[in-house]
Amino acid sequence: MSKKRSITAGSVLRAAVQFFFLVAGIVLLVAGMLQMWFAVFAVGVLASPFVGRVYCGWACPMNTLFRPVAWFYKKTGLKRIQISWTKKIYLLRFLPLALFVAVMIITRRSQLPVPVLALITVLSFVVTLFFEEAVWHNLMCPFGTILSLTAKKSLRTYRVEPSGCIACGKCQTVCPVHAIDILEDGKRSIRKNDCISCGKCVHSCPVKVISW
Repeated sequence: MSKKRSITAGSVLRAAVQFFFLVAGIVLLVAGMLQMWFAVFAVGVLASPFVGRVYCGWACPMNTLFRPVAWFYKKTGLKRIQISWTKKIYLLRFLPLALFVAVMIITRRSQLPVPVLALITVLSFVVTLFFEEAVWHNLMCPFGTILSLTAKKSLRTYRVEPSGCIACGKCQTVCPVHAIDILEDGKRSIRKNDCISCGKCVHSCPVKVISW
């Protein structure tokens, strides 16, 4: 019972934090100060070598907006478009990042009032209406790509205890970003740089061997 309570408390806490940052993002957008969100992201980047991509799973408004979309697909039983994930396809993530940097430089130099962050948020929502979330998280999000580099050697993240893993694959099934790999012995391992610290794998593990 205590284990269930701790998981529920953690879920409620995460939802509350996500709601707070979503409201903060909306307030900044309405106030015309959305560029200040870069400061929040900068904190996430600085923290990522220590706690991984917590920014993605807890603070990013885009990821929070994905929740009702995921709920809809789960309730209706409909399937979004999925792609085949290979090591080479992850290299494509640097193209949107390069485009994002180029757009930011152009808008800064030309002083054009282009709401880049707002447009990216709308784009992310549209993409996840049709494609699985991993397409945005792993390939299209420029912020996610940056964090995938800074969080590669993070000190703390979710991990699977090898000795207790029963190779059931349930954690891999629920991972929204396909950050869980199959080892040679069939057991699972979580990639630090792609894990967004959503905690879904923890809830799904029947033997409770996934922890922070």
